[in-house]
Amino acid sequence: MDTRQDSHVRAGDGAQRIVEALLRPPPLRDEEWEGAFTGTAGSTEGFAFHMRGRLLLGSGLVSGTGRAVDLRTPHDGVSLDGSEEAGAVRVDLWFDEPGVAARPLACDGTLSGDGTRIEGAWTVDCLNPGECDCGGGRGTFALRRVTA
Repeated sequence: MDTRQDSHVRAGDGAQRIVEALLRPPPLRDEEWEGAFTGTAGSTEGFAFHMRGRLLLGSGLVSGTGRAVDLRTPHDGVSLDGSEEAGAVRVDLWFDEPGVAARPLACDGTLSGDGTRIEGAWTVDCLNPGECDCGGGRGTFALRRVTA
């Protein structure tokens, strides 16, 4: 094989590997996370809890379950479902507690460049719109990946 043809074949092999890597979705990461959610305005002003749980991240997906460890109710479980694209994270956090399970916290945040933090803001609709006109609430959150 002449040298020009041989280098063309090697370059073609490298291009093929790059295309395959770009088309193959990254693996889901199953990691432990923890952090704080703090109500800052509306009906949730002063409401705060610490969450700890496992999140699956990857291929544009964010999903997980955990506990609101200081919620002090019989049903302290939470679940998160949403998406991540180019560092922008959008998830709904649902409580297992019947009194607040009707509406999720709609969380919009940013995944840090090193993938170890998610910080942002959340909103929640009024839990009893027929009985009050509070307009719901809003707050902030900061999660960090727990490292072993």
